[in-house]
Amino acid sequence: MRRLASVLVLGLLVATGCKKISGDKVEEIITNMFKEKGITVKAACPDGLEIKKDSVFKCTAKESGRDLTINVTVLDEEGTVRAVLDGMFVFTDKLAPAVKQKDNLDIKCSAQTIVITPTQPGICEIVGNDQFKKLQIDQVDPEKGEVTWKAIP
Repeated sequence: MRRLASVLVLGLLVATGCKKISGDKVEEIITNMFKEKGITVKAACPDGLEIKKDSVFKCTAKESGRDLTINVTVLDEEGTVRAVLDGMFVFTDKLAPAVKQKDNLDIKCSAQTIVITPTQPGICEIVGNDQFKKLQIDQVDPEKGEVTWKAIP
Protein backbone atom coordinates (compact mmCIF):
# COMPACT_ATOMS: atom_id res chain seq x y z
CA MET A 1 0.00 0.00 0.00
CA ARG A 2 1.17 3.52 -0.73
CA ARG A 3 0.03 6.86 0.64
CA LEU A 4 -0.42 9.12 -2.39
CA ALA A 5 -3.21 11.72 -2.39
CA SER A 6 -6.31 13.26 -0.87
CA VAL A 7 -8.63 16.06 -1.98
CA LEU A 8 -10.59 18.72 -0.11
CA VAL A 9 -11.98 21.89 -1.65
CA LEU A 10 -13.88 24.64 0.15
CA GLY A 11 -15.77 27.51 -1.39
CA LEU A 12 -18.55 29.99 -0.71
CA LEU A 13 -21.27 29.19 -3.20
CA VAL A 14 -24.35 31.21 -2.38
CA ALA A 15 -26.14 32.58 -5.41
CA THR A 16 -26.40 36.37 -5.07
CA GLY A 17 -29.46 37.59 -3.18
CA CYS A 18 -30.92 34.19 -2.29
CA LYS A 19 -30.29 31.12 -0.16
CA LYS A 20 -29.65 28.69 -2.96
CA ILE A 21 -26.42 27.08 -4.06
CA SER A 22 -25.20 28.04 -7.52
CA GLY A 23 -24.54 24.90 -9.57
CA ASP A 24 -22.30 26.96 -11.88
CA LYS A 25 -20.06 27.98 -8.98
CA VAL A 26 -19.76 24.40 -7.72
CA GLU A 27 -18.91 23.27 -11.26
CA GLU A 28 -16.21 25.95 -11.43
CA ILE A 29 -14.65 24.79 -8.16
CA ILE A 30 -14.69 21.16 -9.32
CA THR A 31 -13.18 22.09 -12.69
CA ASN A 32 -10.42 24.04 -10.93
CA MET A 33 -9.81 21.19 -8.47
CA PHE A 34 -9.00 18.92 -11.42
CA LYS A 35 -7.19 21.62 -13.41
CA GLU A 36 -4.73 22.10 -10.51
CA LYS A 37 -3.82 18.43 -11.00
CA GLY A 38 -3.39 18.81 -14.77
CA ILE A 39 -6.70 17.11 -15.63
CA THR A 40 -9.38 18.63 -17.86
CA VAL A 41 -12.99 17.82 -16.92
CA LYS A 42 -16.49 19.01 -17.73
CA ALA A 43 -18.40 19.25 -14.45
CA ALA A 44 -22.18 19.11 -14.04
CA CYS A 45 -24.03 19.95 -10.82
CA PRO A 46 -27.65 20.55 -9.89
CA ASP A 47 -28.58 24.23 -9.66
CA GLY A 48 -30.71 26.08 -7.14
CA LEU A 49 -30.46 23.65 -4.23
CA GLU A 50 -31.46 25.16 -0.90
CA ILE A 51 -28.66 25.80 1.53
CA LYS A 52 -29.11 23.42 4.43
CA LYS A 53 -26.19 22.58 6.71
CA ASP A 54 -25.00 18.95 6.37
CA SER A 55 -27.02 18.34 3.21
CA VAL A 56 -25.23 16.31 0.55
CA PHE A 57 -25.58 16.25 -3.21
CA LYS A 58 -23.67 14.74 -6.10
CA CYS A 59 -22.03 16.30 -9.12
CA THR A 60 -20.35 14.56 -12.03
CA ALA A 61 -17.14 15.32 -13.84
CA LYS A 62 -16.54 13.90 -17.31
CA GLU A 63 -12.86 12.94 -17.74
CA SER A 64 -11.51 11.13 -20.80
CA GLY A 65 -14.97 9.76 -21.61
CA ARG A 66 -15.76 8.45 -18.15
CA ASP A 67 -18.05 9.87 -15.49
CA LEU A 68 -16.59 10.60 -12.07
CA THR A 69 -18.71 11.28 -9.00
CA ILE A 70 -18.04 14.26 -6.75
CA ASN A 71 -19.76 14.24 -3.34
CA VAL A 72 -20.59 17.76 -2.15
CA THR A 73 -21.48 18.54 1.48
CA VAL A 74 -22.90 21.89 2.65
CA LEU A 75 -20.89 22.90 5.72
CA ASP A 76 -22.83 25.92 6.98
CA GLU A 77 -25.82 28.20 6.40
CA GLU A 78 -23.62 30.57 4.35
CA GLY A 79 -23.23 28.01 1.54
CA THR A 80 -19.66 26.88 2.19
CA VAL A 81 -19.20 23.41 0.71
CA ARG A 82 -16.69 20.59 0.67
CA ALA A 83 -16.33 18.73 -2.65
CA VAL A 84 -14.65 15.32 -2.55
CA LEU A 85 -13.91 13.01 -5.46
CA ASP A 86 -15.38 9.52 -5.05
CA GLY A 87 -11.98 8.07 -5.80
CA MET A 88 -8.53 9.53 -5.65
CA PHE A 89 -5.79 11.27 -7.56
CA VAL A 90 -2.62 9.24 -8.02
CA PHE A 91 0.51 11.25 -8.70
CA THR A 92 2.65 9.14 -11.01
CA ASP A 93 5.88 10.88 -9.97
CA LYS A 94 5.33 9.36 -6.50
CA LEU A 95 3.97 6.03 -7.78
CA ALA A 96 6.83 5.22 -10.18
CA PRO A 97 9.63 5.23 -7.56
CA ALA A 98 7.50 3.16 -5.17
CA VAL A 99 6.83 0.53 -7.87
CA LYS A 100 10.53 0.53 -8.80
CA GLN A 101 11.60 0.07 -5.18
CA LYS A 102 9.05 -2.63 -4.32
CA ASP A 103 8.83 -4.62 -7.58
CA ASN A 104 11.83 -3.42 -9.63
CA LEU A 105 9.51 -2.38 -12.48
CA ASP A 106 9.69 0.77 -14.58
CA ILE A 107 6.34 2.29 -15.53
CA LYS A 108 5.05 4.89 -17.96
CA CYS A 109 1.66 6.45 -17.28
CA SER A 110 -0.50 8.45 -19.69
CA ALA A 111 -0.48 11.53 -17.43
CA GLN A 112 1.29 12.99 -14.42
CA THR A 113 -1.89 12.55 -12.40
CA ILE A 114 -4.37 9.74 -12.94
CA VAL A 115 -7.78 9.30 -11.37
CA ILE A 116 -8.85 5.98 -9.88
CA THR A 117 -12.25 5.14 -8.43
CA PRO A 118 -13.67 2.15 -6.54
CA THR A 119 -14.85 0.69 -9.87
CA GLN A 120 -12.23 2.09 -12.28
CA PRO A 121 -8.59 1.23 -11.56
CA GLY A 122 -5.73 3.15 -13.10
CA ILE A 123 -3.56 1.51 -15.74
CA CYS A 124 0.05 2.35 -16.54
CA GLU A 125 2.39 0.68 -19.03
CA ILE A 126 5.32 -1.40 -17.77
CA VAL A 127 8.43 -0.73 -19.86
CA GLY A 128 11.42 -3.00 -20.40
CA ASN A 129 9.79 -6.18 -19.14
CA ASP A 130 8.81 -9.13 -21.36
CA GLN A 131 6.66 -10.87 -18.74
CA PHE A 132 4.40 -7.98 -17.67
CA LYS A 133 2.92 -5.25 -19.88
CA LYS A 134 0.58 -3.26 -17.62
CA LEU A 135 0.34 -2.12 -14.03
CA GLN A 136 -3.14 -1.96 -12.51
CA ILE A 137 -3.52 0.55 -9.67
CA ASP A 138 -6.40 -0.09 -7.26
CA GLN A 139 -7.86 2.12 -4.57
CA VAL A 140 -7.62 0.70 -1.05
CA ASP A 141 -8.28 3.59 1.31
CA PRO A 142 -9.06 6.99 -0.21
CA GLU A 143 -9.16 8.64 3.23
CA LYS A 144 -5.52 7.71 3.79
CA GLY A 145 -4.56 7.91 0.11
CA GLU A 146 -3.54 4.26 -0.03
CA VAL A 147 -3.37 2.19 -3.18
CA THR A 148 -2.12 -1.22 -4.22
CA TRP A 149 -0.91 -2.32 -7.61
CA LYS A 150 -0.32 -5.49 -9.54
CA ALA A 151 1.58 -6.30 -12.70
CA ILE A 152 -0.54 -7.95 -15.38
CA PRO A 153 0.53 -9.67 -18.62
